[in-house]
Amino acid sequence: FIQFHSSPFYAYTNGILSYPDYVSVNATVASCLNLAKIGAEENDRNMLNQAAQICLDVTNAVYSDYGGNVFQYDIRVNDASAFDQITDDIATYLNQTQVGIDIHTYGVNWKSSDGTSAP
Repeated sequence: FIQFHSSPFYAYTNGILSYPDYVSVNATVASCLNLAKIGAEENDRNMLNQAAQICLDVTNAVYSDYGGNVFQYDIRVNDASAFDQITDDIATYLNQTQVGIDIHTYGVNWKSSDGTSAP
C-alpha cells in the first residue's frame, strides 16, 4: 500500500491529472488507505483485499481513463499496451527449452504476473 499515497501527486505534477481530478483521485486513495488500516488493525483479509482493489482500480484509472492510456511504467509513452511486447519478448526467451534447462525451470512456462493474472 506504500506506493498508492504518492501516485495521485506524481500523476498531477506530470500533467496526467488535472487539479480537480487529482483532488478526486487523492480522496479515493485516502479512503482505500484508511480501509486498509482498519483491515490491518482488525486482521480482516477481506477488508484488506477490498482496499487493495480500490487502490489498484483508481491507480490504473489514472493512467488509462484520466491519462488517455499512458503507459504507467514509462509515462513518456502514450500506449498502455506497450508492456505487452516486452512481456512477449521475455516469454519467448524464457520459454526456450535450453534456457529452461539452464535456469532449472524446464517444463514450467513463464507467465507475466502483474497482480491481476492467475497462474
